[in-house]
Amino acid sequence: MENEAKDFFLFFAKFEYALKNSDFVKYDKKRAKPDWEKFKKMTKIPSSINSDEDVKYLKKNPPKVQCYDDTSKRLIWNERKKINDTSELIDACLTIRNNLFHGGKCNDSDNIRNMSLLNSAKKILEALLEENTELKRKFDDATLSN
Repeated sequence: MENEAKDFFLFFAKFEYALKNSDFVKYDKKRAKPDWEKFKKMTKIPSSINSDEDVKYLKKNPPKVQCYDDTSKRLIWNERKKINDTSELIDACLTIRNNLFHGGKCNDSDNIRNMSLLNSAKKILEALLEENTELKRKFDDATLSN
């Protein structure tokens, strides 16, 4: 899963670059951030993606959210409700990225589920790129130079 995680991080970095260099950027104390809320409001998931098995799995089994339980003094995973709309589907992609990036998936033995979630998030974001020509162009222009 390590190579898939690296590929996903690069893909996600390019996607956020494209957002910030399109019309989906916001500024917080002069720091540029991708405006995911604006993107969610202006975006619709193509119906073709709904037949994908990974996406179906994601909708029925959304990513969990890692939390800290004060009583037991340990990390726990909280369930989320099923996904019903575009905004929730994009939020699920962000949660998948956050769980991976912030260490929630290290030493996690559920590789089949984790791979399915990574695949579904990437497929969803790829489909969204295809729906927005400007965003796709910015994504394709994004590179990491040596």
